[in-house]
Amino acid sequence: MDFPRFVFYVPGPRQHQGFTYDHYLVEDQDEYKLALEEGFSETVAEARIVAESRTAPKADPVKKSKKE
Repeated sequence: MDFPRFVFYVPGPRQHQGFTYDHYLVEDQDEYKLALEEGFSETVAEARIVAESRTAPKADPVKKSKKE
């Protein structure tokens, strides 16, 4: 893997095809691994998928029955 390289996070201050993202320049393998652990992704597309899974509900809420 070549360095330096960018890693990406959604959302962020930059506009791209209807969504926003941020990027960070990592200088070596250690920074790269740390950035991925912090939630950054290798590509903008991957960052968008990760963001959508973060905000999507994991399951339907449990409906409570009304007690009369």
